[in-house]
Amino acid sequence: MLVDAIAAGRAVIATAFPHAIELLGSGAGIVVPHEDPMALAEAIRATVSDSDLLASMATEARRLAPTLSWSAVARQYARLSDDLVQTGELVAT
Repeated sequence: MLVDAIAAGRAVIATAFPHAIELLGSGAGIVVPHEDPMALAEAIRATVSDSDLLASMATEARRLAPTLSWSAVARQYARLSDDLVQTGELVAT
């Protein structure tokens, strides 16, 4: 659901797990600690009370969105595979 929200150009508040930390690190969302309702409440409060923050998060999500489609991910894997075959690190069969 995290990727779906970013792909839809939406700002996200997520608990801290590796993919959320990586994906939201550029500003598309806020990461809060697990089992910390106060941090979650503060993140929600910040986004609903600061329209500039919410807008900047959504803008970053929209910037990231094109890289998250299935076709974009497939192109990245194809490029990686081609690079590995060309460097001899992957033997095509």
